[in-house]
Amino acid sequence: MEATGEYAMLERREDSACRLREYLLLPSGERVIRQHRVTREGFELEKTEPWDGYDPRTRPFYQQARGATGPVWTRAYPFVGNDWHPEVLGVTHALPVRSGAGALLGVWDVDFDMRELSRFLKNGASDQTGYALVMEVAEAGAVLIAHPAMSAGRGEGAASPLDPVLPQLTTFLRNGAGAGGGMLTLRVKTEEGVRLVASRRLAAGGPPWLVAVVFDEAAALAKLEGNRQWIWLLVLGVTGLAVLTAAWLAHVLWRPVEQLRAAAEGLAGESGLRTVPVEGPRELTRLAETYNTMAQAVETRRRELLAANLRLQEEVRQRGLREAELEAVFANAPVEIWAVDTAGRYTLQSRRLRERCGEGIGATPEELSLPPEVAEAYAQNNRRALGGETVRGETTEETGGQQAHYHWIVSPIRIGGLVTGALGVSIDVTERRRAEDALWRSQQRLRLHLENTPLGVVDWSPDMTVLSWNPAAEAVFGWSAGDALGRNGLFIVPEAERAEVKALWADLLATRGGYRHYNQNLTRDGRIIDCEWYNTVLLDENEQVIGVSSLVLDVSQRLNAEALLRESEERFLHAFQASPVAKIISRRRDGTILDANDRFLQMVDRKREDVVGRTSLDAGIWESPADRALFLQTLDRDGELRDREYRLRPRTGEPVDVIVSAAAVSLGDDMCLLVTFVDNTERKRAEQALRESQRFLSSLVGHLPGMVYRCRNDKQWTMTFVSNGAKELTGYTPAELEHNRVLDFASLVHPEDRDRLWRETQAAIASGRNAFSYEYRIRHRSGEVRWVWERGEAQIEGDGTVSTLVGFITDISERKSAEDEVLMLNLSLERRVEERTAELAAANGQLKELDRLKSEFLATMSHELRTPLNSIIGFSSILRQGLAGPLNGEQEKQIDMVRGSARHLLSLINDLLDLSRIESGHMEVSVEEFELAGVLSEVEAVLAPMVTQRGLAYGSRCVGGAVRIFSDRQRVFQVILNLANNAVKFTERGSVTVECESVAGEVVVRVRDTGIGIKAEHLPLLFEAFRQVDGSARRVYEGTGLGLHLCRKLLDLLGGRIVVESVYREGSCFTVTLPRKTLKPGGAKPV
Repeated sequence: MEATGEYAMLERREDSACRLREYLLLPSGERVIRQHRVTREGFELEKTEPWDGYDPRTRPFYQQARGATGPVWTRAYPFVGNDWHPEVLGVTHALPVRSGAGALLGVWDVDFDMRELSRFLKNGASDQTGYALVMEVAEAGAVLIAHPAMSAGRGEGAASPLDPVLPQLTTFLRNGAGAGGGMLTLRVKTEEGVRLVASRRLAAGGPPWLVAVVFDEAAALAKLEGNRQWIWLLVLGVTGLAVLTAAWLAHVLWRPVEQLRAAAEGLAGESGLRTVPVEGPRELTRLAETYNTMAQAVETRRRELLAANLRLQEEVRQRGLREAELEAVFANAPVEIWAVDTAGRYTLQSRRLRERCGEGIGATPEELSLPPEVAEAYAQNNRRALGGETVRGETTEETGGQQAHYHWIVSPIRIGGLVTGALGVSIDVTERRRAEDALWRSQQRLRLHLENTPLGVVDWSPDMTVLSWNPAAEAVFGWSAGDALGRNGLFIVPEAERAEVKALWADLLATRGGYRHYNQNLTRDGRIIDCEWYNTVLLDENEQVIGVSSLVLDVSQRLNAEALLRESEERFLHAFQASPVAKIISRRRDGTILDANDRFLQMVDRKREDVVGRTSLDAGIWESPADRALFLQTLDRDGELRDREYRLRPRTGEPVDVIVSAAAVSLGDDMCLLVTFVDNTERKRAEQALRESQRFLSSLVGHLPGMVYRCRNDKQWTMTFVSNGAKELTGYTPAELEHNRVLDFASLVHPEDRDRLWRETQAAIASGRNAFSYEYRIRHRSGEVRWVWERGEAQIEGDGTVSTLVGFITDISERKSAEDEVLMLNLSLERRVEERTAELAAANGQLKELDRLKSEFLATMSHELRTPLNSIIGFSSILRQGLAGPLNGEQEKQIDMVRGSARHLLSLINDLLDLSRIESGHMEVSVEEFELAGVLSEVEAVLAPMVTQRGLAYGSRCVGGAVRIFSDRQRVFQVILNLANNAVKFTERGSVTVECESVAGEVVVRVRDTGIGIKAEHLPLLFEAFRQVDGSARRVYEGTGLGLHLCRKLLDLLGGRIVVESVYREGSCFTVTLPRKTLKPGGAKPV
């Protein structure tokens, strides 16, 4: 098709298989190829694929037919190869199809493969002495297109060594031989012998071919020489007989008359024209001449009739082809086409119309399966067209719940001035309408972006006249669009800058490229501001400059910020020297110390000249050289160092425990390290004292003859901590009493004592005494009633309220039974208990205060650190993406290291926050239903880079099909990711496997690895906070000791549990068990 380049091609393969390929332009603008298989039932769609770039309008046959008025034969040219046939030589017979006005609509063509002609010539060669060939003659030379010896049918030049006859034959053709269409004979001498060539060009109207027959002269003469004797005898015999016959006929007068009569009878009959010899007497000669003239005229007329008959047959055949083509167009056209007779009944329906409305030949629109209003509209349009009117319009119909839009036209069919029917065409323009709507919405969004963008957008003509001016430009310069439009752009340029701006403008128009620059501009109120401009030259379809589009940003504040940054760097250098934290700056590549502050020199008891200009190893500041090697190894691997513990050796005195951190900084062209040293000696002493205090308190509580408790100030006495003495005192384990898991403690108190205890406790709190003690009865699990003595104290909160009680309860049943005998002993015991309880309360208060301060410190510092860390991550991402300018490879690497370290630290801070929330009871649980397979897939995706880097095999699966669970998806993901991350981190070689399955109403997740394993003596310490079971492993694999502790806390929150099985140096398996339905805090039902 001329307008769209669409193309339909029916191909036949050598095995007689056929297919139809359509190159279509869809309403959406997409070009596709649809391939149909040809079957007995018709065309069957085989596949649809993207357009391969083929455009028939660029091919030779189309170009030649475009300028022709009738059928044309193309010259031989290579056909495009595809999966059915290779690239071969062929010719095309093309017919241009034009409209009534003579405009080209498209081209019909038939392709002929020259390989078939070569095979025909090869099969027609009778022996080795003769053969035929076909050449295409042109002004530029001759091309051999068919020859018995050509296997692929590809064209060869006339000078091809394929046949020695071709060069001389081509020379004769170039000299004009055979141009008149007559027979061309040629005698050619070759190395094999003399060849005789007879050739003739095809008649006008056919392809420009020359057909030649080649014979071997020697072989032909050899046959003649073998029959020479017989030929002479035959010639002599025939000659004698002819003389005798001629002499005898000369004396017979009736012979010419008889010949004339026979010829006349033949002319009247079916034997055709027969001429009479003009000889004999004068009268017979004249009669013969007259007869011959008449016979020749009759023969000429007969031939004319025969030619007319052939032309008529050809026209009938062509008409049949056109009708078949028209039917194919109707059947396969991408539009709906129909025709109706004068009664309004369908006489023709295209395939698309049949698919939508059903078969309707001989029916009216009202009889089709159409909505009544649509059928009535169709019928009305047909009636108007039958009345002689051309009707067109657009309709919208509901199809499958969606609206479809059609553009249609119906015109009358006139024959001899009479309307004999109507022809209609309907085109589905739904996609176009949607595209138009989408374009309109896109234009609206673009308009809103231009109006609301913070960047000024200004369009200029080539002479710098303002053509458009958006609101952001008005905000930058203070000039409204009405004031700016039509003015020369120099009105916003200071006088001193205008010459430079003119030069930049001329260079921009000359190079026609994008341009970015900074310059100063004037605002309406006379202020001078610094602006950053992005200019793009606009070109038309002829590559001519039609204008410039510019983006402008006021960067005055940014430039001021850069100046402030320089000042900040100067302040940093001052702060570095005056910092109370020991710091040094060393060169990364060789470790040379470039600077050290006074606190560091004081810490290592050295002078500046002893340190600066030397490496830390040369300066002798490390307690162990192995520590420095580990320090450098960690830096090489991670690019930074965070809170690692080492020991430094001062020049005098004991070694100093320090916490070391190192970060990469760039100073000029050198990559350096900023290393900080925090004295950790006092903290280690405090930690040791705290551990000893905790061990003493734990031992004391475990050996007291009774139960130590901490409970809420409510009527149920909800226990939050119970010592092991509860088992002997009440018969219930601490786990059963804590958080009222089995029963609340108030239900153990004798009913007669229960209200009294509550009143006395509240009275003690109200009076400000806070401490209380009393005796009462409880019911043991065995049913026995026992007397107990309790000593407690209220814990006052910061706001003055009391929410927690702590105390000690002991069994005094025996004392009650023998009170008189052991009164003194009990009083002594009471004093000791009061003393110990006071010590315990004081220690517990100190521990609670330390715990509270720790939680507040962690929460405050975590929040304070997350804000700059998020900024670091965000700005490093901007730098990494090149939004602030291009980066070299080393800069990209360093930025990646900064971003990775910040994310690692952010993850650690988030863990600390989660732990703080859990311990403070502020952790929220969001229960939802989800599949664990998705969680396992996300974990695997997160760990994929680390797994690939370590060369491990990693796999995850759900045993027994999909596993669904009601729980907090984020916390479940956090637990599994933590366990899997540990498995990958502690596995040097082998594999890591994560599995999940449903078991008896619970969900079990196993994380199994082939890593370093865990020693049996370390398993009890595995889930403690801030602890790693092996100090050497911590140095090799890093970690804070929070991960497993946080996992256990999260699982407690979700109602789950975790166990571990491990064989040292063989691997570990962590098993997490979760309820299928997790209850929210307070016993709420699962969502």
